[in-house]
Amino acid sequence: MRPLSLPRQIKINNLILDVIVEDVHPFSIINDTGFRKLVLGLAPSYAFPSKTTFSTTFLMEKYNKAKESILDILQEAKTISLTTDMWTSNANESYLAVTAHFISQNWKFNSCLLSCVECRFQHTSENLAAEIKRIIDEWRLTNKIFAVTTDNAANIIRAVTLCGWCHVPCFAHTLNLIIQKGLKNIEHIRLKSKNIAEYFNRSTLANTKLQAQQKLSLNSTVLKLKNDCPTRWNSTCYMFDRIIKITEAISATIGILRIPLEALTENDCCIIKEILNILKPFEQITTEMSSENNVTLSKVINFVRGLNAVLTKLSKEITSIEGKKMADTLKDSISTRFVNLEGNSLMATAAFLDPRVQSEITALINNKSISNERLCNESRSTSRNDDEDLVWQDFNDSLVGSQTQTPTALPIIEIRMYLEEPLVDRKSNPLEWWKQRALLYPHLSELARKYLYQF
Repeated sequence: MRPLSLPRQIKINNLILDVIVEDVHPFSIINDTGFRKLVLGLAPSYAFPSKTTFSTTFLMEKYNKAKESILDILQEAKTISLTTDMWTSNANESYLAVTAHFISQNWKFNSCLLSCVECRFQHTSENLAAEIKRIIDEWRLTNKIFAVTTDNAANIIRAVTLCGWCHVPCFAHTLNLIIQKGLKNIEHIRLKSKNIAEYFNRSTLANTKLQAQQKLSLNSTVLKLKNDCPTRWNSTCYMFDRIIKITEAISATIGILRIPLEALTENDCCIIKEILNILKPFEQITTEMSSENNVTLSKVINFVRGLNAVLTKLSKEITSIEGKKMADTLKDSISTRFVNLEGNSLMATAAFLDPRVQSEITALINNKSISNERLCNESRSTSRNDDEDLVWQDFNDSLVGSQTQTPTALPIIEIRMYLEEPLVDRKSNPLEWWKQRALLYPHLSELARKYLYQF
């Protein structure tokens, strides 16, 4: 049997490594009998390298090539935003992940995981700041960082501040905190529902009988109960929704098997239905904000307004005491956690530069509701006209960059032209809109590339 040529051997090595990396297989797959039969069936002369060779030599070569490619891509970006989070494994090991986000010159979203490193140190703000800075220095991004999104933990917020970067609280995480507080008003119903879901998911006999009860109903789809997760409020929403859909089958099964569970009462079900109506808009927003390919920061102001409006409307329709308490708690928490978003220069500027919502934010800008601190810090010129609106001055300072005799006039013209643009469809892609008009709005488009990021 003729041995494989070196190029062929290398190609198969790389293909096997791709299988391990892309499909997250253990390196021990190299020694699996079935896998070896498959490879040798396709290439009988292939010589298997050791598992150690794959996990060290080959993997590091692939990593270094990928890193060099990503470094080249990152250097092309003018500004980069980060997201960072910490998590603990089942083995009680703490990890810190840092991901970079930017909009390419072709107006496409790009995200790169820069690091996911074990943190073998005390999680103080100073230690976290030093570790994040080390990662950013390693990727040569020190002067490119625009903003950093994290959860609401005090140590990571302060770490971002110590690094000298703008901190943006994670919208989805903040919503989770708001809703978890609201759900405390129905803790007894939540606990009762959780006990039911856990029991049926744990007991084969009970689950089999539950399925049989569902099949008794004509055209009934057999559904499995869902449980909730303490850190994911929408899992509670899904748990309630599933229980309501098969509540009759659940009650019948509990009665037939004499299961020692407290079934939901008719009043409990009515309360859950009201709670689901309250949570529905939150669930829709969470799903939209979690999308990987959508601009998200610019939506925050409108989403918060919308939630307040929906809760005000629902408060007039809710009949249960628990439902009213929850709606009131949610409104109070929103007011507390989302304070004066219109006055937040980052949020307001992002909304202004999103053609789907800019007309709705224009009144706020004309009323000087946007803080000028961020835009002034970005300015490359101190030229101002006393009779100009303060916000126009801020944009002028941020946008000036072209070598022209009238550096402040062109941005003003761009802004006024932009304000005349019709509002675009809410489901459209604002990046495509800016891509088509980048030549028409050279200054504003660069700000849009900076502010219209995901977080």
